[in-house]
Amino acid sequence: MARQSSLSLWLTFPWWFLMLLAAIVYAIGVFGLPSLPIEQPLLAGLASRMPSLARPLCVVLLLLSAGSAVRSMFMRQQRRKLLARQSGIESIRSLSWNKFEQLVGEAYRQQGYRVNENGRSGPDDGIDLILTRAGIRTLVQCKHWRSNKIGVPIVREHLGVMTACKADHGVIVCSGEFTAPAIAFAVNNGIELIDGAALIKLVSHVQGKTPRVNADKPPVPANHSQCPLCKADMVRRVARRGPRAGSAFMGCSTYPACRGTRDIRVA
Repeated sequence: MARQSSLSLWLTFPWWFLMLLAAIVYAIGVFGLPSLPIEQPLLAGLASRMPSLARPLCVVLLLLSAGSAVRSMFMRQQRRKLLARQSGIESIRSLSWNKFEQLVGEAYRQQGYRVNENGRSGPDDGIDLILTRAGIRTLVQCKHWRSNKIGVPIVREHLGVMTACKADHGVIVCSGEFTAPAIAFAVNNGIELIDGAALIKLVSHVQGKTPRVNADKPPVPANHSQCPLCKADMVRRVARRGPRAGSAFMGCSTYPACRGTRDIRVA
């Protein structure tokens, strides 16, 4: 069991890192190690044997690099299949918490983000995904709550983590809904909230499909503000940068899948 665990750990390293390590070991085998004063007998003996050990170690690293590349391709294919299988809110809610996080990560990956998954062994209140695109780092927290609404304490905690990590942006994704105080706190602090309805639209967007209407939510009133691009719900946001920093506007609820905006009209 320990050997299998060690192998799995090595395969989590990027294939290019293992390839680079193999190249370094190969160079040691060809050119040897520089003469350094080593007082420890064990280290001195290991250093003297490095040239002879370099070749088999290089072969092992190359095999691990190939295994890491195959594992990465397999996991990428599995995540794409997971994304393609989703047909609505019920299929999303039937996922386990880790599959839910993988789904959200793949939805962002399909939009050009570099996604770093936390990869922890169990659910907690930490950061689940770190997104990077165009030099902007976004912290994402996934809450796969099927019944309870996400309240303001979760959003306030996320703001604290964003501040501590000096993140540029923050997102909380859930398969249900957020309370009104949570939405108000998020708007005032520039945190993006994606509820179940918005998540369906986001997933459908990257699938290239027309999103299905969420049967759990009441119909949108006729005078409700809609996105001028995709007709999705609009939410109030506050610009955090640029010439309009600090000013409020209406943005598409499926952002960043859709970037439609409207000015807020003052009566």
